Amino acid sequence: MPSGPTPDDSEPRKSRRAQCPAGHRVVGGGGWAFDHGHGVVALTGAEPGRDLLLQRDYFRATASEPGTGFTAGWWLEAYALCAPAASLPGYQQVSAFASAIGFATARVRCPAGKRVIGTGAAAFPDLHAGLQLFRSTGTRDAAMATVRARGDHPGMIRVRVLGICTTNDAVVVAAVRNLDDAAAACPSGTRVHGVGGGGSPADSGNSFLQEVYPPSQLDRASTSMTAAPNRGMVSQAICVGGTS
Repeated sequence: MPSGPTPDDSEPRKSRRAQCPAGHRVVGGGGWAFDHGHGVVALTGAEPGRDLLLQRDYFRATASEPGTGFTAGWWLEAYALCAPAASLPGYQQVSAFASAIGFATARVRCPAGKRVIGTGAAAFPDLHAGLQLFRSTGTRDAAMATVRARGDHPGMIRVRVLGICTTNDAVVVAAVRNLDDAAAACPSGTRVHGVGGGGSPADSGNSFLQEVYPPSQLDRASTSMTAAPNRGMVSQAICVGGTS
């Protein structure tokens, strides 16, 4: 479920929300901040949520220009990956926070017997910190995220990581590259339920996520960053059989 893009202008902060249909739960999602190749706009959030008034799940993406500003246009789009609630035994969202100066990392583990089917994260403060990574761990029982200060911001930054957990079986596909973009394709007969990616779990230098997004065919995950991270990058697709 794509949100559609924001206007292509130079607002310092943008937010977009993609809504799931009634009777469905959000199982993952992503965001795409496109600044026409300038490599300065960064994703600051890509998170699941629930509208308590409408009783509908959504996935929200947020992005911002650097604190020093940016005069050219850019746009932001969110994508919600949704599945019928009845197809998600043991559905549960978990989250954790961490704070540090310069670079922060956080992990959150699913309850025993459950596995991560989707992930999300947010960076704070949004004009002075950006997402470098959010994805499931290799064992798929936890979600992880990292954020880095932008520019010469000297203060504390914060990261929130979210994991969407179920007892569903899934296949995790990861593609590793040393450039600023990567894609991970699902095996035949499966579709994307969760996307993730970014740099390494360590500080990736002055490089931030711009795109963690599935195409309309829901057969892969695409990831791009503002610049090539200094330790390589990964795109991750969490794939499940059947429809979503």
